[in-house]
Amino acid sequence: MERKAWFFLVLLYVGIHTNNCQNYISFNYQTDKSLSQPFFLNFTIPDMFSCFSLCQQIIKCGSVSFDTSNKVCEMNAKNSTSGSVTASSGYLFTDVTSSTTFAGGCADSNCEDTDICILDQDGNKSGCASTI
Repeated sequence: MERKAWFFLVLLYVGIHTNNCQNYISFNYQTDKSLSQPFFLNFTIPDMFSCFSLCQQIIKCGSVSFDTSNKVCEMNAKNSTSGSVTASSGYLFTDVTSSTTFAGGCADSNCEDTDICILDQDGNKSGCASTI
């Protein structure tokens, strides 16, 4: 299977099973802000919540910048403390703190820094998928 097709299937699976991964906390985001450092991963995704949820399953992900016009999720290794947040019209920005990262079966994940932790239908870790 092609890498792009595999990644799309992983994103679809994550979207469907977000309720198993999510710690159901509210998150605050900043409007018209983004991280100035380059992101390590970006892709089109429906909304900020999906972007945030997927970031929770990637060890390296410290924050997300979401382009609301193009629906592009930018995952950043740094957060607002270690990086620099700048004004960016049409963006939403939020940190992903350690208390919200890797909820559920991914809490004890041994995935690589840029891998997505995959959960089964019962919320248990079933594996890791590479994002690169």
